[in-house]
Amino acid sequence: MADLRSSPAQKTSPTRPRGLWRRLMRSFWRNGQWWVIGALWAATVVLGHRGVAKLLTAAGEHRSAGDPLYRALQLFVMEDGSLPVRPDLPWELEAARLLAPVMAASTALAALAAFFWGRLQSLRLKFYKDHVVICGLGQMGLQIVRDFCEGREGKKGVVVIERDGQNDAIRPCREDGVIVLVGDATDSDLLRQARAARARYLFGTCGADDGANVEVAVLVHREQQKREGAKKGAGRVTCCVHLVDPGLRDLVRESQVYTAPGDRLEVKFFDIFENSARALLERHPPDAHADPGSNAPVHALVIGFGQTGESLVLRAARVGHYAHGRKLRVTAIDKEARRKEEAFRLRYPHLNKACDVRFLQMAVEDAEFLSGDFLRDQEAPVAVIYIFLDTDARGLSCALSLLPNLKDSRIPIVVRMAQDAWLASLLQNVDLQRYPIYPFLMVEDACRREMILNEAQDILARAIQEAYIDQQRALDRTPQTNPSMVAWEALPEVFRDSNRQQADHIPVKLRAVGCKAEKVEGTPAPFVFTPEVVELLAAMEHARWNAERFLAGWTYDPGPRDVVRKTSPYLVEWDQLPENVKDYDRNTVRSIPDYLARVGMEIRRV
Repeated sequence: MADLRSSPAQKTSPTRPRGLWRRLMRSFWRNGQWWVIGALWAATVVLGHRGVAKLLTAAGEHRSAGDPLYRALQLFVMEDGSLPVRPDLPWELEAARLLAPVMAASTALAALAAFFWGRLQSLRLKFYKDHVVICGLGQMGLQIVRDFCEGREGKKGVVVIERDGQNDAIRPCREDGVIVLVGDATDSDLLRQARAARARYLFGTCGADDGANVEVAVLVHREQQKREGAKKGAGRVTCCVHLVDPGLRDLVRESQVYTAPGDRLEVKFFDIFENSARALLERHPPDAHADPGSNAPVHALVIGFGQTGESLVLRAARVGHYAHGRKLRVTAIDKEARRKEEAFRLRYPHLNKACDVRFLQMAVEDAEFLSGDFLRDQEAPVAVIYIFLDTDARGLSCALSLLPNLKDSRIPIVVRMAQDAWLASLLQNVDLQRYPIYPFLMVEDACRREMILNEAQDILARAIQEAYIDQQRALDRTPQTNPSMVAWEALPEVFRDSNRQQADHIPVKLRAVGCKAEKVEGTPAPFVFTPEVVELLAAMEHARWNAERFLAGWTYDPGPRDVVRKTSPYLVEWDQLPENVKDYDRNTVRSIPDYLARVGMEIRRV
């Protein structure tokens, strides 16, 4: 698959017009004025040539073909003394005599404006605060520029730092009022020039270099500490760092360097592949397409086990815990399945305790694949198919090759589209009854502002954390005995992510009991689960918690919980839990309506 993090943008216009007149004037000033000036220069020369030729012919002084042109060019320096003096000058010459000095002066002023434009931008930047700074202008960075220029934050300014001065996206960004600084985002002087320490949001999307993205956050953190901005009443900076390497991401998440008391820097880590998996499971969850009356395992088929496929399997293993208690089944097909399975299971040795994952090694062009035998699982019928191949065209071709084997089952086929927007637009106009193929635009959907910032999700996660602290205090626990009993701002990222995973499972729980959450105007209506529903959903929550711990490397031990050794006595089935521990999950379920109300949502029955 093409590198979405560092490749230049495929689209040329980063935003939609915010004001037609304003956009036209800005575009004219930066580009169109040169076309107008050039056209007027040409018109002046033509008029001058014709006027001088007429005048010389009337005076009998026409000596050569180039003589009128030479004398016409003299008009631009206001030298026409060599022309014959006549009371009735040709109108073309009169017009050229007036236009020539005006054009010379306009050209000089435009050149000066272009020369000083950079300095004017630097002066404008000195007044920026609570703005947005984006480090890296690949496809991902450009999508973030689009979102913020269209949102309310864009009115306070958007600044981009891009290493490649030849990037095709720079020009349209500047046309839309975005200040683009060319240079290395890990240069502390350049970050200072962008006023990154005074920004509201900062995004580290420096290509495929995870280290550079982390370094940007470290440099901004140091700059804040030097300025002692917290004492000056400055606002909080949210720094979103793009990390792909799982080992580095886990290491930085477990670090508490950004969670010191009074710290103004809130660091969030995101991965375009994880975001894609989350967005896909929100739009096309496997359980939503499975037979609700069946006790068979919910079955998802993943074709192409690259970074996106791996991220989808992991997220499905975390949230795929349903009312019937059967583990989610995932079949992963890849031409190098055996090698990838071995590496995957080494990183997640307890994977099968959370999810039943099976690997099949075959290429999508093989006869074995085209026969579709893997679709005929009688124990667990396939509910949804996700396709992640190296090119968009191959993905769509694979989806079409599956249709004859699906017959009338209408299993939804979701195809990841990385770059070819025209293929995605083609799918939007097909008959879904004949072609149940759904495009997923990876960059546009996974790099949206709400997907990266997770604001609504974090509000739910904060509420979950507050409820957890209250529960622990009721048991006379303290932050000294339980390090996760701290406010959200001081909570290590690894625990924040745990609360987010709990929030992500709420829609799964609601679907299990025929409900859904919807945004409402005004105060959300109260909702109370029956005791039977509370018990069912609490068991689902415990299964989800088990999976989260297993995938994070925790193991069962009958002794006390040990955070360092990652052992817990509660990694058992629901029926084996003590009643007081079950009450944690029951209270969590009872609090779901309150969590949703905090983000303006209420529970409704389908």
